[in-house]
Amino acid sequence: MQDIDIRRARIENQRVAINKAFHAAWSERQQEFPTYQGRIWGPIGKGFFTLPPDYTLLPSAAEAQNEEHECSDNLAALIALKDFLEVNGVQLIVVMYPNARAVSARVFLPEFAAYPDEKELRITKKLLEHDIEVITLLDRAVKQATDYPFMYFYPIDFHPGEGTGEVAAEAIAEHLQRFAVEFTPNLEATDFTRYSENNVYTENFTYPAGVDIGPHQAGEIVRIFKTYYRGKSITFDEMSKVLVCGHSFIQTPAYSAFLSSALAGRIRYIPHNWQISSVGPYTTIPRRLLVDREKFVHGKRVCVLVFDNYFSISRTITPVNVRDVDCRLQAIHSRAQVHQFDLGQFVAHPLENNEKLQRFVQATGADKKQYPLF
Repeated sequence: MQDIDIRRARIENQRVAINKAFHAAWSERQQEFPTYQGRIWGPIGKGFFTLPPDYTLLPSAAEAQNEEHECSDNLAALIALKDFLEVNGVQLIVVMYPNARAVSARVFLPEFAAYPDEKELRITKKLLEHDIEVITLLDRAVKQATDYPFMYFYPIDFHPGEGTGEVAAEAIAEHLQRFAVEFTPNLEATDFTRYSENNVYTENFTYPAGVDIGPHQAGEIVRIFKTYYRGKSITFDEMSKVLVCGHSFIQTPAYSAFLSSALAGRIRYIPHNWQISSVGPYTTIPRRLLVDREKFVHGKRVCVLVFDNYFSISRTITPVNVRDVDCRLQAIHSRAQVHQFDLGQFVAHPLENNEKLQRFVQATGADKKQYPLF
C-alpha cells in the first residue's frame, strides 16, 4: 500500500501535464503505423497492438472520483465474500486483468510505461485495506507483451488473448507458492505440454489485410498454444484445494479453461475450474459459493476469482452480496411462517406512482416488524 501511495502521488498533481505530453508523443508515434478499423495498428516485437488515435493515458481527477463511487457496491460484495470464505478456511485471491488499451499505450510508448494505471492502483488499495488479496497484471503484461502475438482479441474485443492468459497464470502461480505444503505438486512437469490450436473465435479472428502482419497471411486464423496433460485436455478436479472461477476471461483464448490449464502446468497440481459466463462473478458465483458450499467450498484452501477490466460491470449490475443473501436465507429457514397478512385490509383502487406499494407497506407494518423479505 505504501508503494501504491508513492505511485499515485507521482501523478496526482501532474495529470494534465502527463496527458499533454502523452498526446504529443502519441500523435507523432502513430504516424509510423497504419490505421485499421479506426484504430492505430502496430506490430511490435512478436505482437500486434491497437489503440485509438485520441487515447488519453490518465483519467481526470473528477473521472477518478466518479469511478471510485461506481465500484462501491462491488467492494462491499467482495468484502462479504472474503469474510464468508475466510470463516470456511479459504483464502480469496482476486485477479484483475489489465485494460487492453492501458497495455497497448505503454507498449507503443514505452517512455510512459512507468506511469501506473491510476484506476488499477485505486481499486487495488481499497481491496488491500480490507485484507483482500489482489493480483494486478499491468506492469508484467507490458513487459511481456511483445513475446506473444496477441495480448487481447483486439481490435474485435477485449477478451484476453494468449499473452494475457499466460501472464495471469504466471502471477497466480507465484501467489500460490506459499500454499505448496498444503497441496504439494504431485505431477511431473514433463507430462504437461503445449499444443498449437485455433483460437475460440476461429475464422472470426484472423490476421487482417492491408496492414503489416509480419510473416502471416491475411485471413489466416490466429493460432494459440494451450496446455495439455499427457497429450489430452486437462480433466479438472472438483476435490482440488484450489478453485479457479470466473467468466469468459478464464476461458479465452481457447475453447475452454485456458487459464486453469496454464496454471496447472506451472504448479503441477490440477485445480477445480468453474466458469459461469457473462456476469457470473457478480451474481451466480458468489450465490452458489454460499448455498452450495459442499461442492465449491468444502475442502478448498484457495479461491482464485477473476474479474474483467476493473469491475466495469458495476455500472450496469449490482453484484450479489453474500452477507445479505445469508441473512435472507436465515430468515426463511428459521421459521415455518414469517407473518400472516389479512388481505381484506387492502383496497385495489388504481393509484399512481407506486402508491399501492406504499399503502401496502403502511397497512402491514412489514418494515417496522422487520420483515423486509416480503
